[in-house]
Amino acid sequence: MGAQRLIDEIWDGVPPARADNMLQALVSKLRRILGEGAASSAEPAGYRLAVEPADVDPWAFQDLVDRGRRAVPRRLPQRPRPRHQP
Repeated sequence: MGAQRLIDEIWDGVPPARADNMLQALVSKLRRILGEGAASSAEPAGYRLAVEPADVDPWAFQDLVDRGRRAVPRRLPQRPRPRHQP
């Protein structure tokens, strides 16, 4: 994602002075939090964070939903019929 877009998103279109330096500090902090396993890089167009889909909550959730749907039979279970009481 481009640095300017990140700045606009983070500061809701009203960036502080020296926002570019503040963005670099935030990216550095994010790298420390994510640890060595997270591959990130600064590129001419902005920043790239390479993570596995399973490490991102919405993607992990969708994967679990998909697996759950495949595990459940396609038809809905029949409701039990009410018993008549004498």
